[in-house]
Amino acid sequence: SDQEISSQLVDKFSMPVDKASAVAQLAGGNYNEAIKLAGTHDADHSDRFLSWMRICYKGRPTELTVWVEQFAETGRENQKHFLRYALHFWREFLALKYSGSGQRVRLLPKETETATKMAALIGLEQLDAIVHVLDTCIYHVERNANPKILFLDASIQLHQILLNRQPLAA
Repeated sequence: SDQEISSQLVDKFSMPVDKASAVAQLAGGNYNEAIKLAGTHDADHSDRFLSWMRICYKGRPTELTVWVEQFAETGRENQKHFLRYALHFWREFLALKYSGSGQRVRLLPKETETATKMAALIGLEQLDAIVHVLDTCIYHVERNANPKILFLDASIQLHQILLNRQPLAA
C-alpha cells in the first residue's frame, strides 16, 4: 500500500514524510519504482506541475519562457519523472471527475483541491489532447530533444487545449 511504501522510504532513506507519501502515490504500489523515484533529487513535482498548468492556462509568453528556461536545466531524468507525474495527475483527475468526489484518488490534498476546481473547465476531449501532448513529450525527451523547444511547444499546445481552442497540428 502507499502507506507501507511511504513508511519504508522514511525509514530506509530518511526522507521527509510529505515527500515519501508523494513518491509512494506516484509509484502506484510498485516498491521498486518508489526506490527509483526516491533517488531523484526532485521527486515532488506537484508544485512545479500545478504552476506549469496555471502558466499554460494564462498563456503569457514571458512567463512561459521563464518557466521553460528553468525547467530545461533540471536534466533529462527529472524531466521524464515530471512528465510521468503529469500523466499520473491526469489519470487521477479522470477518476475524480467521472467517479465523483467520494472515490479515493491518489493525489495530495492540494492536488485534489486543484483537480476539483479544474473539473469544471476540462472535458474528456481536452484531457485526451493533454495526454497526447504529454506522451509526445516523453517520447521526445527520451530521444534527447532540445528541452527548451520541446516544452515551449508543449506549453503553447496546452494553452490552446486548456482554453478549449483547436489544438495545434502535431
